[in-house]
Amino acid sequence: MTLQSETTAELGRSECEDDLHTPAPKRRIRDKSRVRNLGEVFTPEPIVNKILDLVDHKTRMIESRFLEPACGTGNFLVEILRRKLRTVREVSLSQQEIEFNTLLALSSIYAIDIDQENVLESRQRMRDMTFEFLNKARLSSPFTRGYRESIEYILTTNIVLGDFLNGQHDIYFTEFSVTVEQKLKQRVFRLSDLRREGLMEKAEPVPVKEKGERDYWELATE
Repeated sequence: MTLQSETTAELGRSECEDDLHTPAPKRRIRDKSRVRNLGEVFTPEPIVNKILDLVDHKTRMIESRFLEPACGTGNFLVEILRRKLRTVREVSLSQQEIEFNTLLALSSIYAIDIDQENVLESRQRMRDMTFEFLNKARLSSPFTRGYRESIEYILTTNIVLGDFLNGQHDIYFTEFSVTVEQKLKQRVFRLSDLRREGLMEKAEPVPVKEKGERDYWELATE
């Protein structure tokens, strides 16, 4: 497969200047049994923003990585992505740059939740925000073939079902890193190894699997 010829995409800047919206459900809890069994209480959007404002410079860096260990329905995830996409809008001129930088921003956000319903809702909200941004960008050509599948691949890989407190040995995350222009290399790590070696002993964690570099639109291919 060859990449379509690069064309300059005229970002709909007046539209994209408006904040992207993926509204959080207007609830603090689903029901009392979930609070009792899962400790589930959703963080209100104003508090999410106040917390992220403390590290705003990091949230606006396309490649800065974030992990939400108990993501709920994704209130923190979508706000981090929204801030990153502002930077994508500012630095991307061509359609290929918009596609690649959007994918790179999405690939830097990781999340875990113990409840499958929350995982699916978080993925959907991230998916909705991503395509809302791309639609507002008014790309001059259809998406590169395979690009939608790459987005879905990252959402499935990065937002996962698991127990952060008691099941880190069973949780795996993929590091997406830029090798050469618009190509990504993947290294898969066990979360328990990242926690033990990367954070506690300051040693370089060892991946359990590595994948060679690929063009960004081919991430979902085996």
